Amino acid sequence: MDTLFIALFEILSFGAIVVLVVLGLGIIASMMGIFNFAQGEFVLLGAYITYLVHSAGLPVAVGMLAAPFAVGALGLVLERLVVWRFYAAPIVAMLGTYALGLSRRLEEDVSRTNEVV
Repeated sequence: MDTLFIALFEILSFGAIVVLVVLGLGIIASMMGIFNFAQGEFVLLGAYITYLVHSAGLPVAVGMLAAPFAVGALGLVLERLVVWRFYAAPIVAMLGTYALGLSRRLEEDVSRTNEVV
């Protein structure tokens, strides 16, 4: 019976996270007029920052407080450097945000191949 409650809690918490990501995507799309295909990359970056802060010996709560500020700062920099140029052409902006996410994945693949085994 305890396992059932734990499973239901985990399902509901994961569902809540997915709902928050989807709502964030909808808000960004309605405010900016473009879809940000790099949104999932930013969510993963926030989780990774939380992990790094916790790995450094700090409490998880500190990482959870630091991650939105760090990811928000990166998002602001990318918006000012890349996305603002494409507001007049939403299709190109969608491709640009997709390319941002793709470049992060390619960088991860390259760094993984350079590891010494």
